[in-house]
Amino acid sequence: YEELERRCPPVCVRWLGSASYPDDALFYDAQTLGLRTDSNGWVELRELTRELDDKIYQHALRGAKNEPAATDRINRRRQLAAYYVEQIKLVALCCQDRSYNAIDVFEGTFSYGCCLWVLADDTYPDLLRAA
Repeated sequence: YEELERRCPPVCVRWLGSASYPDDALFYDAQTLGLRTDSNGWVELRELTRELDDKIYQHALRGAKNEPAATDRINRRRQLAAYYVEQIKLVALCCQDRSYNAIDVFEGTFSYGCCLWVLADDTYPDLLRAA
């Protein structure tokens, strides 16, 4: 309970992207995907993954009103969010069975407190929390 009471700062992610994907990068940048960033290009994980929730995803698609560019942006955000979920699953597999070498590597990136906070915070999508 002590870990939860301390709360966790926003969990953020970033990636190397480009508005001219696929020519200059492996994926679109955050601005092209319509995501808010801080001055260093970090995106809150909660914002990136919100469309993994099917109700939010369907609402976003209805809001796009069949506009191809907006629909593509929504689908690309969901694709990137699913990628991050799969990365978290990979980290979990690496740490499975008390693999202390892997745990030591990832502990600096994903603190126990922040992992616990994301699990307990129901504003994150279930797919992310289950990863």
